[in-house]
Amino acid sequence: MPTAIPAQLPEDPAALKQLVADLGAALDEKVAALDAERAEKERVAQELGAALEQVSLEKAKLAEKLEAALQRLKTILREKFGRKSERIAPGQNLLAFPGIMEEFEKVGADAGMVAAFKEELEAELKPHPVRQAALDESLPLEEKVHDLPAEDKSCDKCGAAMTAIDAEESVQLEFVPATFKRIRHRRLKYACKACGECVKLAERPLHPIMKGLPGPGFLAQTLINKYNDHLPLNRQQEIYARHGVHVPRSSLCDWIRQSCLLLEPLYDLACMLVLQGNVIQADETPVNFRLKDYGDACEDLEGDSEGDAFPKSKAKARLIKKGYMWVYLGDEEHPYCCFDFTENRSKQGPLNFLNHAPGEPGERPPPFRGYLQADAYGGYDEVFRTKDDQGKPLVLEVACWAHARRKFFEAQDSKDRDVALAALKAIGEFYSVEHKLADVAKSREERGRSKPSYEQIAKFRQRRARPLLEKFGAWLEQAKMRVLPKDALGVAINYALSNWTALNRYTEQGYLSIDNNASERALRNVVIGRKNWLVAGSRRGGRWAAIAYTLIESAKRCGANVWEYMRDLLENFQSARPSEFHKWLPDQWLKAKLAAGNTEAAAQR
Repeated sequence: MPTAIPAQLPEDPAALKQLVADLGAALDEKVAALDAERAEKERVAQELGAALEQVSLEKAKLAEKLEAALQRLKTILREKFGRKSERIAPGQNLLAFPGIMEEFEKVGADAGMVAAFKEELEAELKPHPVRQAALDESLPLEEKVHDLPAEDKSCDKCGAAMTAIDAEESVQLEFVPATFKRIRHRRLKYACKACGECVKLAERPLHPIMKGLPGPGFLAQTLINKYNDHLPLNRQQEIYARHGVHVPRSSLCDWIRQSCLLLEPLYDLACMLVLQGNVIQADETPVNFRLKDYGDACEDLEGDSEGDAFPKSKAKARLIKKGYMWVYLGDEEHPYCCFDFTENRSKQGPLNFLNHAPGEPGERPPPFRGYLQADAYGGYDEVFRTKDDQGKPLVLEVACWAHARRKFFEAQDSKDRDVALAALKAIGEFYSVEHKLADVAKSREERGRSKPSYEQIAKFRQRRARPLLEKFGAWLEQAKMRVLPKDALGVAINYALSNWTALNRYTEQGYLSIDNNASERALRNVVIGRKNWLVAGSRRGGRWAAIAYTLIESAKRCGANVWEYMRDLLENFQSARPSEFHKWLPDQWLKAKLAAGNTEAAAQR
C-alpha cells in the first residue's frame, strides 16, 4: 500500500482512483496511530498527575504527622525536663505581643484590655523582692539571751560601767525530733475485806485496737506518713527504729488495716452526704494493684510479705493490673473528699458511686442529682445520659476550663503560636472575672460582712464573663478553619468547641467552679504516693487506701489539724453510736473544737 504520491501518476482513471483510495487509507491509519499515541501520552500524563497529586497528599500527611510528632516530642520534653507550671513566661508574651494582639483583638478585646495586658506583662518582668517565710505564732518559743562578757561591760573611753539599753532580735527555726513514750494502763482492783466476796475492777479503756500495742497518736502518725507524706511502711519501720522503736512491718500493715476498718462507717457516711449536695467535682488517676486478695495484711496493703511492691515471682507479677482511684468532692455544705477504688476505668465506676454510696442497700440514698464537673473523659457520658421518670437528666455536665487551657498551652510550639497565645490570654480574662469575685468575697469577709450569695455570683458572671465567652466561641469557629484538625492547636480548638455547652455551664449557678482543679489537687497525694509505694496491694488494699485518703484529705479541706483530728478520731470513734457518727466528720469536729476553745478562753477571762 503506497504511503506517498508517486512521481508518475497512472493515466488509467481506475488505477488513479485506486491510488487515491490507498493513499487515503494510509493517511487514516497514520492519523489513527497518532491518535492512539496521543491518547496513550494523555493517559500516562494523567497517571503521572494522579501519582504526583498522591505524592503531594502523602507528603502533606507526612509533614502533618512530623509536625504532630515534633509537638508531642516538645510536650514530652517539657513534661520531663521543663517547668511543671503552665504559667507563660511574660518575656515570651512580650516578644510575640503584636501577633498575639492581632488575634486577641479578634476575640473581642477592647483598647483598655490590650493596654492592661501590656502593662501586666511589663510589670511581671520586674524583679520581685524575696520574702522570708512567716512562722506560725503558735509554735513554742525558746528565748536565748546573748550577753557581753563581764570584762567587756565597761566603757572603752572612760572606763565607767555600761548599762543595757536595748537588744537586737532574730528568730531561728529549729527542729526537735519526735519522741515516743510508753503508757502503762493500771486498772485498779478493789475487794471487800469485810466479807471477802465482792471484787470490782476498773473498766478497761477503749483502744483503737483492743489489746493492741499502738496508741491513737501512733496510728494517726502511721496513717498520715503513708497516705499524706507518701512513706511506705518499710521506710517508716526504719524511721521508728532510729528512735529505738522496732516494730515489724507486718504489725504496721495489720494496724493500718484495723484502723481503716474501724473508720469505714464514717467513710460511708461522708460519701452518702457528698451525694446529697448540688455539685460534685470528680477526677481519677491510675494505681497499680493485684487481682488477688492474699489475706495477708502486708500483701493486701502495699506489696509482698518481704516488702517488694513488684514480686520476683512471675506468677504474682502477672497479677499486677492497672486500677483507678477516683475522687468525688462535695459542695461547701458537704466539704468532703470521697475516694473510691475500682479495678478499671470503665463507666461502671462513676455510675456505681453516683447511683448510690457504699453501704447496705437499705441505707443507700437516692441517686445523685445535680451538676458533675469533670474532664471530658467518655466514662462519664453514661452518667450524663441517665434520666428521671420525666425524661430529665439527673446529672448535668460542667466541663473544666483548666483542661481546655492546657490544650492551648501544649499548642504553643505549633506554627500558629500567636493564635495559641491569644487563646490563652482570652481564657485568662475568664479567670480574671473569678479573681475579681474572690477579691470581693475577701474584702467583705475582712470587713465582717457576708460573702456574695450564689445568686449574686451567677449574675456577675452573666454580666462579665458571658459576653467574653460568646466572642471567644465565635473566634474559635473562625480559627478552626485555619488549622489542621490533627495539629495540636486544632485539637485544642476542637476540644473547646465540642465541650462548649459544658464549658459555659459554670456561669449558670454561683456555686459552680470555672475549673476542676480542686479535685486534681485532692488526687495529688495519690499521684505522688504511688511513685513511692508503687502498688495499692490488692482490691482490699485499694479500699483501705480510699478510706484513709478520704478522711485525711477531707480534714485538710476543712482546715483541721490532720494529726489532731485523726488521733481524736481513732481514740474515740469506736465508742460513738451510729446517731453520733456525723459529729466525727472533720467539719463538725472542727466546729466543736473551736467552740470548746472559745468557751475555755471565755472562762479563763
